[in-house]
Amino acid sequence: MKQAVTLFIMLFIMKASIFSQAVIARWSFPTGTAADSLPDEFSPENINSFISAIGTSVIDFSKNGFTTKAAQTTQWEDGENLKYWHISLNTSGYKDITISSVQQSGGTNAGPKYFKLQYRLSAGTWMDVNTDTIYNTNDWTTSELSNVLLPNLCDNQPELFIRWLCITDSSSNNTIVQPNGTSKIDDIVVKGDVINHTDILSLVKPWVYSSNGVLYVENNSASFTQEIYSLSGRLISVSEHNSQSEKMLQNGFYIVRIICDKGIYCFKIYVYND
Repeated sequence: MKQAVTLFIMLFIMKASIFSQAVIARWSFPTGTAADSLPDEFSPENINSFISAIGTSVIDFSKNGFTTKAAQTTQWEDGENLKYWHISLNTSGYKDITISSVQQSGGTNAGPKYFKLQYRLSAGTWMDVNTDTIYNTNDWTTSELSNVLLPNLCDNQPELFIRWLCITDSSSNNTIVQPNGTSKIDDIVVKGDVINHTDILSLVKPWVYSSNGVLYVENNSASFTQEIYSLSGRLISVSEHNSQSEKMLQNGFYIVRIICDKGIYCFKIYVYND
């Protein structure tokens, strides 16, 4: 039975700006090694997401990129509608997904000139994100995708695949792509807005248990991670227990982020300790 309390908490469902357009996964290839196949920034669900190239040579992560290094492959010949760059993602708990990237086609060893962006759900078929053609040249600006909004079907998906599909056998110097023709990709960033649900209290129920300065969070979900942030975005604590107590914070507002098997939820709490 819950005891009477002297601590007062008000819960507010919120669309917190510090969580809006959070990074789901980012590949900037900072090390120049095979470890760069994994994202260097990611949400907890995307720790094992990866980049690959289908139909081409093995990815070389040691080549110069737009900022640090980049992913580069050869063997793009006869690749029209067959060969592509590819990433795997988990967008559970996120909506309004956007993607950014830059590409480059080698100068002397020119790779494919035209690509297009497509997506696929776990059991679906490849669909165009839009009708735009991605033009590749021997620079990092012509091909830039900047916060391209993905279709709503990409929201809140446990499995989402994105590809940059080669759609021509012509190279960036207007010849036929040869086996040594190169294609690079860099600075892939996938972002999304955290989904806030009004049914948060039916899944994770925060309540103050006693007057001794302890906040208990009771949870009915199979898996559970609780993160508490200051309003400036500083992470204060993380716990991974189905029923977790935290030492009571100083008076004021805080952000609580809950990650459970039903999704990701954010709400604001006001702590008043009299």
